[in-house]
Amino acid sequence: MKILFTVLNWGLGHATRSAPLIRALTERGAQVILAGDGDSKSYLHDSFPGLEIRELPSYPIKYGKSAMATRLQLVQSSPGIKSTIEQERKVVEQWIEAESFDYIISDNRYGCHHPKIPSILITHQLNIAAPFASFLVNKVIKNYLKPFHRIWVPDVENPEINLSGDLSHPKAESLPVEYIGPLSNLPVKPGKKDLEWLGIVSGPEPQQSLFYQALLKIQAKHPLRITLARGLSQKELTPLWNRAQKIICRSGYSSIMDLALHQKPAILVPTPGQDEQLYLGKWFQNDCSFKVIQQNEIDDRWVDWEPENKKVHTRWTSFYMEAIESLFPTSN
Repeated sequence: MKILFTVLNWGLGHATRSAPLIRALTERGAQVILAGDGDSKSYLHDSFPGLEIRELPSYPIKYGKSAMATRLQLVQSSPGIKSTIEQERKVVEQWIEAESFDYIISDNRYGCHHPKIPSILITHQLNIAAPFASFLVNKVIKNYLKPFHRIWVPDVENPEINLSGDLSHPKAESLPVEYIGPLSNLPVKPGKKDLEWLGIVSGPEPQQSLFYQALLKIQAKHPLRITLARGLSQKELTPLWNRAQKIICRSGYSSIMDLALHQKPAILVPTPGQDEQLYLGKWFQNDCSFKVIQQNEIDDRWVDWEPENKKVHTRWTSFYMEAIESLFPTSN
């Protein structure tokens, strides 16, 4: 079986959550051709050095120094994003004309599909959290979803216990949705929890540096209590993650899945202007294991925070292997 697996480069979350699926496919004997760009492509190359990886056009994503500036940048990027989706659709079409594939699996790259090849989209955003004109935004997104034969949502279906709230539940329109359970590429390893706080700095600039500088000021006052991780490889991050008692990080969906798997209490800091993260922060605002603060609220007070309940995230469940196995014909 030959599979084209494409990954969006909007932070590393799409690449990290795709890694368990890629690994499972290769372990079952599939020939997986990877495709992406930027940091996500580099991450996949480092994680799967034996697999072929191809280049796809980059999405013109830019952030500002404030929430409003970021929203304006994203709005201004819309024509460029639409153009990139069309470009990647043409690139995939050329690859399909040149060679045969059994499946296309795309993590949030809306142009990576083909009418003659079973095409699967991985996304937790069936409803987009938009600050304005949400109806129009979601209408556009629904049109991008329609060409895919299957949609894999890395979450559970039950809206009362899921991790992504209303984001992962389509409204009105019928879509070929399969809930495959949350995904995480961070292995759970027992051991000593000798780091009180691990601050994970990630995401696009300039917000990444602003977040890092805010945490750096607090670390200077509490050097023995806070460890910062920025720009680390998966191999470097994993032992720190397993040693950490508590996490402070962005409220990106991939981070929330990691926290759920590891049952880590955390302070979540939504990226200003990234409305999906703001929504997820509000979704977990009342969770006894999470505290949500805004970036301008980062100060000494959070260092002494303790979760109300350290046995957390009973919502976690993972059954993505069923989706993987469904791709392989059963032998008689």
